[in-house]
Order: sequence, then C-alpha cells, then structure tokens
Amino acid sequence: MRDAEVGVDIPEHLLGLLRDFELALVTAGEDFWARRIGEIRPAIAAGDPYAVQRLFTSFGGSGSLSDLQLDGDAHRMSSEIYLIAGETWRQIRHAN
Repeated sequence: MRDAEVGVDIPEHLLGLLRDFELALVTAGEDFWARRIGEIRPAIAAGDPYAVQRLFTSFGGSGSLSDLQLDGDAHRMSSEIYLIAGETWRQIRHAN
C-alpha cells in the first residue's frame, strides 16, 4: 500500500499481522493493547502515516508492548511488527 502524501510504501503484510496480533492479544487477556492495535490498524489501512508512528512508539517505554510476556506466535508477531513499523516509520520521516 502506498501513501501518496509521503510517497512511502506501507507493507500489506503489516495489516494482516496486526489483525492476527490483535486476536492473539485478546486471547492473552491483553485487552488494552488489543483495543489499541484495533484503533491503529484501520488508520494505517486508510493511509495515515502517523498511525505507523503510534504503532512504533507503542513498543517503547514503561508498560509498552515490549514489556508484555507473550508466548509463541504472539511473541513472533510482536517482533515482526516492531521491525516493520520501525523501518516504515524511518522511511516516512526521511520522505518528509
């Protein structure tokens, strides 16, 4: 998916990962984070470049996504989302 405003490709794979991650968070009882991902995902799908920033910054600081003790697929998805969001946000920042 390409955001025409900033000229950066937002990986389609990210949206599927976020959908699956949201479900994994619900299963893990992490309702706050499931809701947050549920708010960010459609904004990214709509092309909001700052939703990518919100996603990426959700992994930093105390009480962040990085602090969650996730198992198996949820942990793998979290790591992959972090890497994709970080790279995409760097591209967005450099495009402006």
